[in-house]
Amino acid sequence: MKKAMIIFGSMVLVATLSLPVLGKGPGGGFGYGRGDGPCRQNLQDKLDLTDEQVEQLENLHDQFITETSELRQSIRKSAREFATYMKSDSPDEATALELQKELNSLREQMMEKRLKMRLASLKIAPELKSLKGDKNGRGQGRYHGHHGKGKAWGGCQY
Repeated sequence: MKKAMIIFGSMVLVATLSLPVLGKGPGGGFGYGRGDGPCRQNLQDKLDLTDEQVEQLENLHDQFITETSELRQSIRKSAREFATYMKSDSPDEATALELQKELNSLREQMMEKRLKMRLASLKIAPELKSLKGDKNGRGQGRYHGHHGKGKAWGGCQY
């Protein structure tokens, strides 16, 4: 009985001490994190952008986010509808294809808007062309910045 209590007590102690490890703070955890990371500052320093260029790029990015807000919401809604429909007991091929076409159409609209924003950013700062690679504003963390809301000025490229 005494041995069982010691084992049980040890297990409770280990569990209590290990729980804080599961909690993640800003920037080090899962999901949404800080967006304005080193990418933007590195680009400004690396390309020697003027303050005017930086301001124009930030305004362009803010405008893009505002203009595409409803479209992004529609994409999420359409993707959820498609996923829910596909999990149903017997999804109909015609309906599934129609939902997929709708989702693809929304994604295509977003890709066009993203390209226009990127081309506009190149007009403001042609120096962006000289960068190698294309990380599209993604960082190097667990989810590669997919959940960040940072400003990448048409792609954080290194």
